[in-house]
Amino acid sequence: MIKKYMKGDKIVAHFVTFIGKETYSLLKTLKYPEKSISLPYATLKELLLNHVKCTSFECRERAKFHKMIRQNNQKVREFILELQRRAAKFNFGDQLHVQLRDRLIAGINTPGLKRELLRMPNCSFQDTRTACINYEAVNELDIQSMKISNTLLSRHDEMQFQCRSNLRSFYSDS
Repeated sequence: MIKKYMKGDKIVAHFVTFIGKETYSLLKTLKYPEKSISLPYATLKELLLNHVKCTSFECRERAKFHKMIRQNNQKVREFILELQRRAAKFNFGDQLHVQLRDRLIAGINTPGLKRELLRMPNCSFQDTRTACINYEAVNELDIQSMKISNTLLSRHDEMQFQCRSNLRSFYSDS
């Protein structure tokens, strides 16, 4: 588009003509109150490129945010922190907690927990967060108690086996 023989004002004039009415309106908005025609070509080009980069970057990042799902080995607290970290990149405004709550519920991959969360009437992000953390804590306690029970049962079985062996050897010796 730029020819080497074109100088300053001509380049800007050709650029403004080339980009069209809608893009020129955008350029005027981005550089208000200065007149965009008075700016150098490099500045105008940079303004437009930065605007496009920011817009597409934010859209891409929001899409990633809305696709987030908790991994099977990921703790709920880690998932919540990741949600909050990603949400901080956007201007959700007063909808921040609503977006976080909705994404947390949608991103939970434990069917029982998801059912409980969906049954909660008028829940806030804080309520949802607390319910998720409590659910995970209870499940971890259940798993630990099952491990302890299994350990105790296996020890009990070992002791019974040992007692039977001892009794057999006692009776066989007599």
